Amino acid sequence: MGGSAAESSSSGRGHRSARRFVWARCADGGIYAPTATHCQTYVKDLPLAKAIADEVLLAFELNGQPLREAHGAPLRLVVPGYYATNSVKWFTEIRLEQAHSESYFPRRSTTIALM
Repeated sequence: MGGSAAESSSSGRGHRSARRFVWARCADGGIYAPTATHCQTYVKDLPLAKAIADEVLLAFELNGQPLREAHGAPLRLVVPGYYATNSVKWFTEIRLEQAHSESYFPRRSTTIALM
């Protein structure tokens, strides 16, 4: 259970027509083992059109029960049709931006739709 990301992003500040990407930040960070890269936070970005699609959710429940920490409580972004790395756990911030995020993970791994 949750709300659509479209409902949340429609109240964003700024000039929406210039904003083409949604940055999703979560309360995660640490050392990325394969490259020993230190990341203070985890950020992924999505094209605005995908982020406001009806199937994209901000979830706080799973199967009628409160979301557990292992599944991303208190809030998780769910992005069907994209790699699971886009469904960020421990969601803390959403931003509307003009370009892709320059943080490590969006630069390192491309966001590819599976469907």
